[in-house]
Amino acid sequence: MKRIILLLVLVVLVSGCASERTITYGKDIRSDYCGISVPAAVCKCAFHGEMCDQAGMTKEEADANLYGGFDEWSELDGAEFKSKCETDNGRYDYSDGKHSCTYCDEGEWEREDRSNCVDEK
Repeated sequence: MKRIILLLVLVVLVSGCASERTITYGKDIRSDYCGISVPAAVCKCAFHGEMCDQAGMTKEEADANLYGGFDEWSELDGAEFKSKCETDNGRYDYSDGKHSCTYCDEGEWEREDRSNCVDEK
């Protein structure tokens, strides 16, 4: 019974907080980039240290080549996503090859940097 009451109290507290929703957009380096935009040998070399002779580079060079190229490629694909996010008053972020946009569902952003969503009063 105590657990049920505690659960109800938590539900009431959480439902009173401002809500945010985040939408993500991104591509996967292995399935969307390797073997398509960069030779498979470069990926094998970077990920497993295999086929480095065929790639014509060391594991470290393949790694730098692969991730540098992927970041640039992903950034180009996400330019439209970023623009729409910012136009629609969202908070844009890019990390680990994924683009995300967080919107304030109810209320407005508390600060200009859009770091905190607050309820309208």
